[in-house]
Amino acid sequence: MNLRYFAIYLLIILFSGCAGWRSFQEVETPPMPDQFQHSETVDRFVDEPWWQSFSDDNLNSLMEEVFESNLSLEQAFARFDRLHAGYKAANASWFPTFNLSATYQDNGFVGDPPPQVGTMSPDNYDVRLSTRYEVDFWGKLSANRSAAKEDLLAGQADLRAFLISLSAQSVRMYYSLLETSLQINLLEKTISSYDGYYQLIRGRYERGIVSSLEVYQAESTLAGTKSRKAQLEIRQANIQHGIDVLLGRYPRSKGQISLPEQMPVFKQELSPGIPSEVLKRRPDVLSVYHRMRAADKRNAEAVAGLFPSFSLTGGIGGSDNQLKDALDPEGMVWNALANLTAPIFQGGRLQANVDQSEAAFVEQIARYKETILNALREVEDALVRVNKQQRYVGDLEQQVYSAEQSLNAATDSYFRGLIDYAQVVLIQTTYFNAASNLISAKRGLIDSRIDLVTALGGDWTKEFINSISDKKTEDASS
Repeated sequence: MNLRYFAIYLLIILFSGCAGWRSFQEVETPPMPDQFQHSETVDRFVDEPWWQSFSDDNLNSLMEEVFESNLSLEQAFARFDRLHAGYKAANASWFPTFNLSATYQDNGFVGDPPPQVGTMSPDNYDVRLSTRYEVDFWGKLSANRSAAKEDLLAGQADLRAFLISLSAQSVRMYYSLLETSLQINLLEKTISSYDGYYQLIRGRYERGIVSSLEVYQAESTLAGTKSRKAQLEIRQANIQHGIDVLLGRYPRSKGQISLPEQMPVFKQELSPGIPSEVLKRRPDVLSVYHRMRAADKRNAEAVAGLFPSFSLTGGIGGSDNQLKDALDPEGMVWNALANLTAPIFQGGRLQANVDQSEAAFVEQIARYKETILNALREVEDALVRVNKQQRYVGDLEQQVYSAEQSLNAATDSYFRGLIDYAQVVLIQTTYFNAASNLISAKRGLIDSRIDLVTALGGDWTKEFINSISDKKTEDASS
């Protein structure tokens, strides 16, 4: 009776396995508008290496060197290669395994053999070939392979996301270096202007035209302005060091990076396209999507683990005191075995694995939806920053123009004796501060555009990854 009940229980387990399967249902994404709120155009997004729109040959050369020499990018490729190897390992479970073993044994007595033992064969050769194959009856191996494939696709998306991040970091540092260089140039012009005033005022003081107060004012203004240069030079050196590390070389205070004479002027607005298309271009969204699918496959794998596993094993081999006889097919012995292993009692471990994988899948669903919302938020935020920063730059340009005209008028009035030097210093400070703010604002506009293009993603990263991979392959084979 006990054997009969056990057989019935075993059949129930075998034929109820299909209940563990469920097909993946595409997750419903949050509702989204037909166009971005802060964009006036729905023109198609131009999907290309975004920094090329800056029309800066020096920048293009720098980016090529970054993609060839950056060590973090090399690490990212190594992580992807590791995932690819993991996928190959998971894929190998679909095939039978074969193992060859060969043993040589030498026998003998330490002393004289006892008379009753007789002779002993001194040699023994044993050669065997064994194989094992697990039948994927419930789709456990298939689910594991699919999960590894989704991990690989997620890793590929991570590599693309890193490429976008690296390009943004490199361009930011390039224009930060340019901003610092322009600030130093402006400061040097300011120092030259203040020094010119100081020399004129000192000459007028020596002729008794002005008091010593104006001399001290001019001298103090000049010294204070000179003191700012050291801080800018420190910043310039630090940025240069950072760029050198990006390029995989020793950090130097003075590099060989060529810079343009001014910040770029953008004549064309960036078109973000439509929100649904952005999600297809965002590698971080794709990464979370594939990890969600991987979690679903691992849940299916855990469910399949509740049911029996079925495997086939076999082997063939020979054993003899002569190697040629051990390898003789006529004398070999073969065996074949079918194995059925059904879990009876695991203390709830298998069901806990199912519950754990199910919770991980639910977590990934929520993360996927949140990533979508954050991706769209980043685009909207960047659109606002670009629009407002453009207006800010325009206002500063007007301020610089007005301050320059005011400074020219003040200079003329001072030498005509209509105003004192304190008023000139105030107007000079206003002008040079406005000019400095304009340089920073233009760099801020570049940062805003970088935020926008990185938020929009791009399939251009696929071609770059392929070209970089081909280049690394060529270097390795040469």
